[in-house]
Amino acid sequence: MVLEILRPTPPQDNTGSRLRKAAVRASTRLSWTIQVYQGRAWTIESGDAAVICVEPYKESQRPRKDKALEAIVRRFMRIQVLFDTKEQQKRRKEIGTKMEQLAEATLGEMQKEMVNLASIMTKPEKQGRGYGTALGKIVTDIADAEARDSWLFSSNVEANTGFYNNLGYITVATFLLGDDNPTWRERPVTIALVGTSAHVVV
Repeated sequence: MVLEILRPTPPQDNTGSRLRKAAVRASTRLSWTIQVYQGRAWTIESGDAAVICVEPYKESQRPRKDKALEAIVRRFMRIQVLFDTKEQQKRRKEIGTKMEQLAEATLGEMQKEMVNLASIMTKPEKQGRGYGTALGKIVTDIADAEARDSWLFSSNVEANTGFYNNLGYITVATFLLGDDNPTWRERPVTIALVGTSAHVVV
């Protein structure tokens, strides 16, 4: 999702520098490694597909060493952002603000009691093998085992809606990124909030 909002930037933006790519790779790999270590993430074939599951109601129970590792990840993420152009920083802020506002307006305090499918991905050349479905089911199984609902934000809505529907998710609300940004060179990106709860309404 982040790549979608960062790529269509003005030509003068240096989004492809080697240093920036190295920073993105390093922070991404570190983040996923720590998430797996903490039991929040699962992968297939050493990263051909991966998913992150966050259970907010368990966060206070995490040991101190986990919190220290998370602090390291946050620092690496800040380093990555340092390589962003002003336009990219603006877009990161836009998506963060809009996601937070929509989740609060739609889910409110329910967020704290729900399971969040924070990230799921499959390498393009590995798609069609059922990896994403298997990983998505891990998250819904965790939620079902505790009689909880789960939710997530989805980009690339046209391609992903059917996938999430098959896992039991429904689209609850959407918003646009780039609809009021004159530097956006492609059509605005639609972001959907989807959930498994019939009680989640706008």
